[in-house]
Amino acid sequence: MLGLPEFKMEVFNQNKYPNYQELLQKALTDKSTMKRLTEITSKDMELYQKALDMRAKRQGLSSSFEQYDLALSASRQKLSQVQAKMEQNRSVIANTVTVFS
Repeated sequence: MLGLPEFKMEVFNQNKYPNYQELLQKALTDKSTMKRLTEITSKDMELYQKALDMRAKRQGLSSSFEQYDLALSASRQKLSQVQAKMEQNRSVIANTVTVFS
């Protein structure tokens, strides 16, 4: 998306358990496992959501979802600024190359 060359991401803390990724995918697609996990953690998820809502109220927002919207807007704005700066730098580089060509 940014016009940068492809690069390989190094993983330093990879799980050493054999076939971990395959077993993880199997667990995540197992509906009974996911249902049980949801049941076990439902109180935790409710508590977390309540904390998010309290934070939103403290910040004067209508809900925790409004926080996500604000964060998304801020991220989009920052991305636009980065893209504009990259385009500006690309233009400077192109002009420099033209001068030396």
